Amino acid sequence: MKILVVDDEKFIRQGIKYMLEEDIKDIQVIVANNGTEALDRLSSQRVDIMITDITMPMMDGITLIAEVRKLYEDMPIFVLSGFNDFEYARKCIDYKIEKYILKPVEKDEMITLVNQTINKLKLEKKEEKKEIINEIKYEMSKTLKNNEEILLRLNKLGINSKMCKLFYFKTNDNVTDEHLIEYEEGYLLITESNYQFNKQNCEFVLETNVSSDISLLLEQLSILKKYQNIIDKTHITYKMVENNNLKFYHDEKIMRILELMKNREKYLAINMFNEIFLDNHVNKYDWTFYYDMYNTMKRLIFDEYLVSNEKYEDLIFKNIKEYKNLLLKKMMESYDNMSKDNNIEIIYIEKAKKYIAKNYNKHINMAMVSNYVSINYSYFSILFKKYMKMSFSDYLNKIRIEKAKELLKRVDYKIYDIAEEVGYTNSKYFTRAFKKYEKMSPNEYKIKNIERK
Repeated sequence: MKILVVDDEKFIRQGIKYMLEEDIKDIQVIVANNGTEALDRLSSQRVDIMITDITMPMMDGITLIAEVRKLYEDMPIFVLSGFNDFEYARKCIDYKIEKYILKPVEKDEMITLVNQTINKLKLEKKEEKKEIINEIKYEMSKTLKNNEEILLRLNKLGINSKMCKLFYFKTNDNVTDEHLIEYEEGYLLITESNYQFNKQNCEFVLETNVSSDISLLLEQLSILKKYQNIIDKTHITYKMVENNNLKFYHDEKIMRILELMKNREKYLAINMFNEIFLDNHVNKYDWTFYYDMYNTMKRLIFDEYLVSNEKYEDLIFKNIKEYKNLLLKKMMESYDNMSKDNNIEIIYIEKAKKYIAKNYNKHINMAMVSNYVSINYSYFSILFKKYMKMSFSDYLNKIRIEKAKELLKRVDYKIYDIAEEVGYTNSKYFTRAFKKYEKMSPNEYKIKNIERK
């Protein structure tokens, strides 16, 4: 829950911020010293509650409230004033404010009012979310599903329909998550692309990225049934494709094979490749699996390291053994062609580093960066660790902490301002991250560097 405090008196706005953050859990308080600055804050981030003074330079509280109501009709607003003036109160009431509070502010009163408002907002959001989920369930129950209606409601839940994931699973456990939808004798979950799904105690899992046509994807779910008897493990990653076919890829193993090849671990790569063709596995796979496996190897390995543009239909073999030997031969040719320098990989990483350097202070993640450099998410993760000797999240945190250290050396910057300036939406998380990398708190670092001056 995010609260904006607007007051031209620094002592008052910082006092209210401290008061709220000390007594109320799971909130973030941001501040502005006048109406103009407050509108800038509101234009760049979502705020749930606003507390504003009436008399301020540049833009007074009444004008600010009028502008805010154009953007957020129902946002709860508390008004502070040192003037017990009926005219001020009347104007505020016209704008449907939550409460008119006279200065000096009483701590207990402020905490009680904000807590009551937060609880009311949570209840409203819960009811609204429940209603949207029911609308999605209804839309999915139709024979002819309206894709646009489904996407619209996903956006209302804060899920970007262009960057989301779909999970379908069966389980005997009691399921209470409000986002889950009962579907096709199992459960359906559509969520953000970076969502990590807990696959424990699940009989069956479908996991796929969603582009835009969810209605088509849902129609194709029924095809799962004919594949259940050929799956050799509890969970497998699926990918939906056109022409009413379900094709699945052994992406994780092939990505691992590629990683081993690039690290010049030839025999480990061959062993992993051989695992795919173990006798007890082969009989459980539908032939389309091998078609898709070839296309995946072609996309990730052969296209980059072999001159041939050979398609699956061009391959000549009589049985699984010949097919396996053919793929292994191509894999070894690719291995021989790999340059130790891997110039194309360095280009990807340098492009990613420049993007991070430019956008570290924004809400970015590995999915966004891998998309920016135009390579597969899993492949990018492997490359980044290989060249940077650390994970993407560690690298991003280190960049942010280095920038924060520069700002901490300036006396006029506050800790919570610095956290936001370098890309952390939560100052407490920023403090934990800073301690992890610098072995001291931001405040200790600040004091230490001021003393050196």
